[in-house]
Amino acid sequence: IAITMSRTALLDGILAMFILAAFLAVLRHLDAPGWGGWLLLAGVLLGAATAVKWSGLFAIAAFGLWVVAVETVRINAAHGGKRFVWRSALAALRSFALLVPVALVVYVSSWAGWILSAGGYLRSWATDAGSDDGPLAIARALWKYHRDIYVYNIGLNSPHSYQANPFGWLAMIRPTAFYYAPAGTDGLVQYVTSVANPVIWWAGAIAIVAVVVMVFRKSTWQNVAILVGVVATYVPWLFLSQRTVFQFYTVTLEPFLVLALVAVLVWLWTLHLRQFVANFLIIAVVVSAFFIPVWMGLPIPEWFAIIHYWFPSWI
Repeated sequence: IAITMSRTALLDGILAMFILAAFLAVLRHLDAPGWGGWLLLAGVLLGAATAVKWSGLFAIAAFGLWVVAVETVRINAAHGGKRFVWRSALAALRSFALLVPVALVVYVSSWAGWILSAGGYLRSWATDAGSDDGPLAIARALWKYHRDIYVYNIGLNSPHSYQANPFGWLAMIRPTAFYYAPAGTDGLVQYVTSVANPVIWWAGAIAIVAVVVMVFRKSTWQNVAILVGVVATYVPWLFLSQRTVFQFYTVTLEPFLVLALVAVLVWLWTLHLRQFVANFLIIAVVVSAFFIPVWMGLPIPEWFAIIHYWFPSWI
């Protein structure tokens, strides 16, 4: 799906880039806290992610709580005692200050074109209403704009032929077909779909469940980090299942799904199931080669396009 999205003019691929970069910055912060420069960078990246799509807010919440939780555990292990609460509270406030206000500044900065113009949509709403003037009018108009966007999107449930319920995303029940058209006069067609590599995707979905079990049985920071990424990019959508949403939103989830799969494959490797792991990787590569033409929209015979419809819901 990442290949298709990287060649498609939609926001989700860019959102995925910023979220993954912020995830790496948070990892570096937790690995070497220092003065918080990496967390500051994460705030910048998450602000940019939210400027692309508001679902970046999910990542801000998930990554922020993750940082606070890790720092609280570390403080308890290092100090404990009566000062534990105060130390934890101060650490949480520091992390909040490095992450959230920075993200907010970056997000508001993305509206600079609208703020500095005079003819943007709703730009003069407060002034025209006679309620405010100057900077306060701009702030009120911007708030009005955001409120209207929120009301529209939260109530967006009109049917669409390619809408996909988030509860079915891990099963890849209804991927989005982006393009289908004849290519020349030789009976060739061009077909572009957001179907992920089924072997990797379905195995990754199972791996997420396995990583959850692994965390409860023997927690490691790597597995916890993977689950934080899954929570940030997938779990919130389960509470928005009544909205009109699409399978390609999972491009933000894909890196963490693949990381979960890697974690399980490494575990299997340590159990001396190396032949199984090798066979799986070979099959995954072959299946990727099979799907590349419909990820890239290459001219192919119509029969070859049709055999990519493994299920009626993939058409």
